[in-house]
Amino acid sequence: MFCDYVALGFPLEVNISPDSSTIHSCNGIVCISYGLEDELCLWNPSIHKMMTLPPVTFQAHNTNWYSIGFGFDSLTDDYKVIRIVYLRPNFDQNHPEVEIFSLRTGTWRNITHLDLPYTICKHASQAYVKGTAHWLAWDFRSMSSSNLSVLIVSFHMGDEVFGEIMLPNGMPTDDFMENVRVAKFQESLCD
Repeated sequence: MFCDYVALGFPLEVNISPDSSTIHSCNGIVCISYGLEDELCLWNPSIHKMMTLPPVTFQAHNTNWYSIGFGFDSLTDDYKVIRIVYLRPNFDQNHPEVEIFSLRTGTWRNITHLDLPYTICKHASQAYVKGTAHWLAWDFRSMSSSNLSVLIVSFHMGDEVFGEIMLPNGMPTDDFMENVRVAKFQESLCD
């Protein structure tokens, strides 16, 4: 059992809201969403450095919700943040706005043209495994009034492409969003 710990001083002098969250950590760098949902930073607590990301393209005031992913692109030796924004009023009928931040270039790029046909579940956790971010999502293309199609959406940081992973057969979907999340165990996805 681990008993030793170190208290890390938070690098931002802001009031952290209940909506603030750690998105993910990768290779010792932590991605944090704070204040308004448009404010993001990357923090390396071991060397006491923090970088606030530049403003995003699609501001939160017109969103229904958004999802953030963070990971490392080993092909270009670059850390990336992906932001998927669902605009009002018909989030389930419109494809989201998608943008990606590259630490190497220090800029956001719009990649909405990738045409993501899924809706990442609100407040879904992200799991980063083997160069790929993963979230639970709904597939509204195959949804009927009595059937909600749930799957795992992936985004490969190097190739910058979306993919899908079907859930195991027999996995119950009743109260699904409250009972299931994606997580990482060693180098695999798990529930």
